[in-house]
Amino acid sequence: MDYFISYEQKYYLLKVKGEMIGADCAQVSNQFIEKVNNLDNPVIMDLSEVEYIDSRGLGIIVFLYTHVKKKGQRFFLAGVSKEIMKILKVTALDTILSIYPDIETIANHEL
Repeated sequence: MDYFISYEQKYYLLKVKGEMIGADCAQVSNQFIEKVNNLDNPVIMDLSEVEYIDSRGLGIIVFLYTHVKKKGQRFFLAGVSKEIMKILKVTALDTILSIYPDIETIANHEL
């Protein structure tokens, strides 16, 4: 799994590529918290290049969502594939998370 965290004009972007599985997921959460300790903008997690996600990957999404919400900010998922959306529906996370087809839709309508 590869990822990068950047600050765009109105939001933080966490872009993930590959498979969100196992121990790699802990690195994402630790680096995210270090980088955006003083969270003052919404967060978009782009999953458009994620091929697979396991329970630890789902756990990271929930962890980041909770962390962002506690800081008083909004958390969005973008680019969720059909396969990953099925997993989000089975776990009922689709009822909690704000999920959009792409980053542009969020930037144009929610920020």
